[in-house]
Amino acid sequence: MQKLFLYTAMALFVATLQCCLHTPAVTEPSDFASCLSRLEGFVALGPLQKAGNEAELFALINGGASFYIKHGFTRAVFQEYKDPNGRRIAIGIFEMKNTQAAHDLYMVQAGASTKTIALGDEAVLEEYYVLLRRGRYYITVTGFDSEKETRETLITIAGNLDQKISTSK
Repeated sequence: MQKLFLYTAMALFVATLQCCLHTPAVTEPSDFASCLSRLEGFVALGPLQKAGNEAELFALINGGASFYIKHGFTRAVFQEYKDPNGRRIAIGIFEMKNTQAAHDLYMVQAGASTKTIALGDEAVLEEYYVLLRRGRYYITVTGFDSEKETRETLITIAGNLDQKISTSK
């Protein structure tokens, strides 16, 4: 499970780097994308990446797209950030076709993890990432190290995103 998530996290990172070459245009309600509009203490690296259909998701995360599509993907947004100390955080928010699809995706990614945290409908903290599900939304918050400060930041960011998602429905 961790290998699959690592692969997905790396695909998101590569997708962010590819943003300079290709930024798909997607029309979507602003409340969904606005969840990633600002992250206090961090600067966005590149434009917000959006996928409103399968083709756009493949353009952003080619190797990992079929996994999300298989589990009921409808749209997603991605953003990578950097803090003043150079620490990077990558965030992906996936809207799935329904709550069950988001739960199924979460269960595949989180597996039998016992590191649950009190966020959303279900959430886990692993060595360098947080997985969170709130209703039909599946959220990944990935750091690129396992330092205590990074892990605490991941939890804080995931909590803020959870709050934004729950109030934007």
